Amino acid sequence: MRIELGRRGLLQGDIISYALRKVGLAPPHDEQQQNEEAHVHEQEIADVDGPRIESHVYLSKQYAQRGSVRAVAEALDTPGLRDLLRRFLRDQLYPDFDEPGEVVPLADCPWVPLSTRVAVHHSATAIFYAPSELCGPGGMHSEIIRSTPSWRDEGARHDTVLVQLSGDPGMQGMGVARVRTFLSFSYGITRYECTLVSWFELVGDGPDPLTGMWIVRPELDHGQEVLSIISTEAIVRSCHLIGVFGNTRLPVDFHFSQTLDAFRRYYVNPYADYHMHELLK
Repeated sequence: MRIELGRRGLLQGDIISYALRKVGLAPPHDEQQQNEEAHVHEQEIADVDGPRIESHVYLSKQYAQRGSVRAVAEALDTPGLRDLLRRFLRDQLYPDFDEPGEVVPLADCPWVPLSTRVAVHHSATAIFYAPSELCGPGGMHSEIIRSTPSWRDEGARHDTVLVQLSGDPGMQGMGVARVRTFLSFSYGITRYECTLVSWFELVGDGPDPLTGMWIVRPELDHGQEVLSIISTEAIVRSCHLIGVFGNTRLPVDFHFSQTLDAFRRYYVNPYADYHMHELLK
């Protein structure tokens, strides 16, 4: 509801400031402007003018941190960041050398010095073709994907996304991942924009027969999340996961920011919007 109202521009200001203006007790202009600016981020989904293009993801122009691989790895608590970057570069530089799913020895991957400068971004904008949405003239749609340690001062937010893995239709050709952070760095003369993600794996070979929704679970290796770095170009769009509830009651003080860490399995929601329904049908 917040996203839809924001798209319509109905979240600029609030009912209190409106009532105060009606009785001549409006707050000072600068305070009113500050309230309206606080809602700018609400418009996370928007129509985009322009010709139809394939899906594309743009990192935010501002970065939250920039430093060496060593410093960023420590800040993200990801000791294996350099190794992940090396494997990412192998995929980018030699895409046709390896079979899908093949684990290439790290010694065969490009070398990345610990002094390499890496920038951390907390959001990205995905633009994609959504023919069933009320979009711009070219049928294009945009949405913001966020990965930030503090969202509205209420906890971390790490969105989940659909990743294109093959040319197969629907979920057969896509994977579900959780964005841990967005990164950019230069190697040689090329600037790379990429995403550190943790993966979910499909449960079963098809949708759940009871709900008709695909089910995923966190992919683990010896009890640890499976991490990798992928190109932002592999991201199709964000997706919405719903916890598969069991018989255990949630504690009264359960915080929404813990949702993607609390459940063993999740439904991939095909009813988030028309475009998602078309992708997953």
